[in-house]
Amino acid sequence: GAARADAIMELIAGLVDAVARRGPLVVTLEDGHWADSASLRLVERIAARAPQVLLVVTTRPGDERPEARALGATSHS
Repeated sequence: GAARADAIMELIAGLVDAVARRGPLVVTLEDGHWADSASLRLVERIAARAPQVLLVVTTRPGDERPEARALGATSHS
């Protein structure tokens, strides 16, 4: 289970990296406040594997989950 999930995340991150090497790439995840922990780990994996990719994760103000803060989400009044 865990090994398979890790392999799938690595495959997706590798594909995103390969596409990004061809030219500029923006990946957007809307409604990040609904994302589960596995989805947020995938975003982190992509950021680590393909730092040239612009990752945009939108959340609603007030999302105070530790996972969202780790991705740099901020609350605006």
